[in-house]
Amino acid sequence: MTNAKMPNAKTASFWNFDEAMLERLVEEPEGAANGQLLPMQKYYKHGVSACEIDYMRAMLSMPLRGLQGKTQVFPMDREHFVRSRLTHTLEVAVNAAEIFDEMLAKADDPNPDCGQTVLTEKQIQTLRYALMTACLLHDAGNPPFGHFGEETIRDWFNQRDAASGEAFGDLDLCYFEGNANSLRMALRGTGLYDGRRLNPTLLTLCAMVKYPWDAREAVARKPKKVKYNYFASDSKRVEELQRASKKAVGLSDRERSKLSLVMEAADDVSYATGDFEDAFRKGMFTVDEAVSFMAKRWLSWSDEGRFSKKCRQNTLTLIYLLSFIAGDEEDYEWMNNFISGVQEDDNLIAKGGRIGPHYADYLLANGGGYPRGSDTVHTFRKALADGSDGKLDAAQRRQMQETYVGRWVDVVRAWLRYSVACSLSRPDVDGEKEADLFGDHYATIMLLKDVLEHFVYTSPENAKLNARAETVLKGLLDKFVPAAEECIQENEAKSGKSPINPEGISSTAASLIALIPMRYRLDYESALNASEPRWDADRQRYELDMMVLDFVSSLPDDYAVQLYNDLYEAK
Repeated sequence: MTNAKMPNAKTASFWNFDEAMLERLVEEPEGAANGQLLPMQKYYKHGVSACEIDYMRAMLSMPLRGLQGKTQVFPMDREHFVRSRLTHTLEVAVNAAEIFDEMLAKADDPNPDCGQTVLTEKQIQTLRYALMTACLLHDAGNPPFGHFGEETIRDWFNQRDAASGEAFGDLDLCYFEGNANSLRMALRGTGLYDGRRLNPTLLTLCAMVKYPWDAREAVARKPKKVKYNYFASDSKRVEELQRASKKAVGLSDRERSKLSLVMEAADDVSYATGDFEDAFRKGMFTVDEAVSFMAKRWLSWSDEGRFSKKCRQNTLTLIYLLSFIAGDEEDYEWMNNFISGVQEDDNLIAKGGRIGPHYADYLLANGGGYPRGSDTVHTFRKALADGSDGKLDAAQRRQMQETYVGRWVDVVRAWLRYSVACSLSRPDVDGEKEADLFGDHYATIMLLKDVLEHFVYTSPENAKLNARAETVLKGLLDKFVPAAEECIQENEAKSGKSPINPEGISSTAASLIALIPMRYRLDYESALNASEPRWDADRQRYELDMMVLDFVSSLPDDYAVQLYNDLYEAK
């Protein structure tokens, strides 16, 4: 339990909660003054909150629906039901809510004399809705083909323009970032002209910001790992957000919302556990391969003195549980011999820490430090011992084993969520380092990522998928970027060169531009006409490139392939 005299998850100051954060960047007037945005509160009698509206808008939005056709790691198939970017996003929202609720459960009721404002149930629900909405939108700006899609876009622009930082916005293009594109979609909404703009509250927008800086600062911070949340194109909106939320979250001072830390941790938990489960189902590795790899990686960490002893012991517990729950007799015996070889205590599991609330108490028999026997915990070994082993072929045996790998993943997921809740319950955690989020289980999340890197991300199968993604995305950019850039107006007098009415450009370019949905073209046109001073040619080129990226990033994988084939098969 936390100290009742300190700010904790039940207090407003812990979350920097302020009612002013429920305002929106764009005011939504009621009645006749509201030309586009519907005053949704008028439809309900139960007093719907501002952040609940955020949640409903996000859940019903086009950007979220578009994620169902985008790759998480593996292309969608009908046999294995692997995760799409949409199902990953929904899992992030669920894991984030679980972490949030656990933080509340861990907190003592604040002392009435400590001067802390206690959150009401309505305010807690408001925070939860803001958190879940941020999770729903956190990947909405990611292009097709997973993270490799981002890398392909960066590579295309780097080949065309060196990232010198001299031309306006060139760093945004050469270091294209899905996090920044997701915030861009939330700020702009993708629906300025169809009356269905997202327009989230300040609280939700701040929860989306993981990297409160732009590309230029990101390059200066970590040139080899450029992460940021602000495109130059959206600088005015970002400045408005910084000013409006300054009393609660100092975004301009590189401060982050506590909700954004929860979202980031939930994202890591979701993809590390979900991708592991999907990879096993797809046959990327076996249980014995995973156990062997993890044990040897753990041993190298131990020899190097990497991570704390408690952190390493927690992770060894995790590896042991994989062999115990999902391994066969050979896997289980190998792991026991490994533990004996490294001279770990027989009481390993008991010392391994809590695997989520109360799970260790359930798993251990009479506090003796040993897992419960086959009579109390159903394992893959027990399933085989029941008589099924001799009746199953290799494929059926593996399908049965998937169930137990899934159970192990459930344990790990709960373990990590609980660990994050413990870490983030400390008022002084700033989340600058990933280790701050996971505490004594940081090695666990790193080990899962290492497994995925070794067996999945660098596999020949993945290389083939990446090659296709590169061909498709670069082919689309080869077509659409030059076509859009024909619309650059060289002087301030309005010419016919416009994405809306593209006169004076080649017929090929006009045909390609017509394929870009009108909402993206209207957004560009509106911003151009409102610019003061009017954009010069360099700024127009950048904004037109961003318009193309708005379109390309919205494409589901299959439609991107289809569009590529339609454009290039005609040759």
